[in-house]
Amino acid sequence: METRFRLVITGAATILFLFSVIPAFSAVIHVPSDQSTIQAGIDAAASGDTVLVATGTYYEIIEMKGDVSLLSETGRADCVTIDAAEQSGVVRFHSLSGPCLLEGFTITGGIFHGLDFIGSEVVVKNCLITDNRAWGSGGGGVYCRDSSVAFFDCVISNNQSTYGGGVYVRGTSNLEMTNCLVKGNRASRTGGALDINGPGYFLECTFEDN
Repeated sequence: METRFRLVITGAATILFLFSVIPAFSAVIHVPSDQSTIQAGIDAAASGDTVLVATGTYYEIIEMKGDVSLLSETGRADCVTIDAAEQSGVVRFHSLSGPCLLEGFTITGGIFHGLDFIGSEVVVKNCLITDNRAWGSGGGGVYCRDSSVAFFDCVISNNQSTYGGGVYVRGTSNLEMTNCLVKGNRASRTGGALDINGPGYFLECTFEDN
């Protein structure tokens, strides 16, 4: 069954704010030519820098840094895969000092969330979050607590958890999704697609077979 939402986003100002405060790029760090791994590129980045990742699959667990943009070289989800190989969550955004951007990645292989947001402001564009899990917790695909996160043109699919197989939101969070597909996610208790306790804003999003 397909359910399609088209709502007026009353939180649109939040998205504009996130984009406006991301600093102009001051340096571009290329992976793997400048730094051999994505995490090494992030660690080397200063405020306002961009880490640009070449096509390929990277078996890593990523800890993001505030005021840093992480981009694939084409900006498309099929360009770069970050695979946690069932060792941990895939990409963590924890208590970042400033907003950041994630664009053009496949996020997979997480056993404790695909994307994990705590106390951060993030824009996510053109990403595929798929085949992650979080049994005994919420948010196989996306876990969001006390964070402002805006998704554009993303697919969240085939993730599993106890609560909110696709997306789990708690605390003082603000979730916004535009032109996204949430498909084939499963939860053993509540919310195959979403389990949200707080404001959520959706524009031209499709929820299918959750």
